Amino acid sequence: MMTENHWQSVKISTEDFQLRLARKPKIKKEIKFEKNTETLKESSKESSKESSKESSKQLIEVKAPMTGTYYAAASPSAPPFVQVGSYVKVGQTLCIIEAMKLMNTIESEHEGQIVEILVSNAQMVRAGQVLMLIS
Repeated sequence: MMTENHWQSVKISTEDFQLRLARKPKIKKEIKFEKNTETLKESSKESSKESSKESSKQLIEVKAPMTGTYYAAASPSAPPFVQVGSYVKVGQTLCIIEAMKLMNTIESEHEGQIVEILVSNAQMVRAGQVLMLIS
């Protein structure tokens, strides 16, 4: 009831009884996000410089479709979906981007070889940022 009505607290009182319920505020990971903000700005500058150099070589840019956290593997102990030198087919999973607690698999739209991966595992990426290059 409190969640549905967006109440922070409820107080019920009678002559011989009193009850007060309060919701704890949700803990946000804003500190972690702010810490990565500089990295995000720097990495987007670096990737745009690198992608402009590579574009003359007819490479296909794989861009992040959304803002979130980039993961190279399904779990920390699993091998990465792709590595530099891997040959990928259309529809093959390249990575995962976690956005709003949802794991979104990013699939290849092109066939070719992974030439370069421009982001690190668990790095914040923004929509449109180049993640990797396919030849």
